[in-house]
Amino acid sequence: MKAGKHDAQARKMFDDMRVEAEERLERPVIAACLCSRRGLMTNKTAGRFGAIPYLLSRKAHAVQSGGLPQTFLLVVTKRRVHVLAVKTLSGHVRAIGDELAVWNRDELTVETGKGGPYQVGLTLISKADGERVACAIGDTAPGREFIALLQSPA
Repeated sequence: MKAGKHDAQARKMFDDMRVEAEERLERPVIAACLCSRRGLMTNKTAGRFGAIPYLLSRKAHAVQSGGLPQTFLLVVTKRRVHVLAVKTLSGHVRAIGDELAVWNRDELTVETGKGGPYQVGLTLISKADGERVACAIGDTAPGREFIALLQSPA
């Protein structure tokens, strides 16, 4: 698949998620992005050595992500960043659930790093309490624009 076509599909998905997040939060949303915990491939590799290594790997990555589920929606509004629970099927959002976390944008630092294949790793750091949340998003043009938005001042 060509990068341009993939980016166009990702942009449509980002727009659809933004509209759904606006309906859920009942306030204007600048952008929304589907995110996941890091470590999916590590968990699969650990599973080859048995159930206990798999469970330990999963637990370690859950702790690194601040206890967030495997897949969640990161939503940016004018002054805040929200985390919403989602139900997905084959990578598509089927339902948006409850708000899991919220930070003020001016109290949030965003660091990027290597994610999995075709992903960018993100670490969200709260200046207020030092909480760190490690996650990953798809490495597409809309994904990189979303990261730039997160890193920009409110």
